[in-house]
Amino acid sequence: MEMEQVGLALVRPSARSSQKKDSWQPKQVRNEIIARVWTRMSEVYGHKWASQYGEVCDEKGALTSAAKTWAQGLSRLRPEEISVGFSKLVVRADPWPPSLPEFVGLCANGRVLNRAAPFHKMAQQLPPPEVDPEIVASTLREIRSRLTKKG
Repeated sequence: MEMEQVGLALVRPSARSSQKKDSWQPKQVRNEIIARVWTRMSEVYGHKWASQYGEVCDEKGALTSAAKTWAQGLSRLRPEEISVGFSKLVVRADPWPPSLPEFVGLCANGRVLNRAAPFHKMAQQLPPPEVDPEIVASTLREIRSRLTKKG
């Protein structure tokens, strides 16, 4: 079996899947795909994956924080691109699991993604605070007086 086929088999929806391939939309990474990613990464990297990222679901069946982060990061990719990433992981033969940005880079196949992931947004610069010199001076006087009384 060729590497491309191996990767595609890793994320191909099952016959039971109610969603068709054409119904997939960006930003719509289903729990099924994340669960497959987690399973395949565990199969490839064993305990290293679990110790680095934990389980895919908590005891209530909800995605864990790490799985949600991966879902956000993979939301810009099509399932076929995720399969390309898995194919490259097998060829790369790195003994340690990739970080999310590394895996997205493997999946994107050199394509520049059009926007940063939501967890990579730049912080908004705040305007400098307005300072009243009289308040600063009175606060410093009060602090000095309290320090000299205790000393």
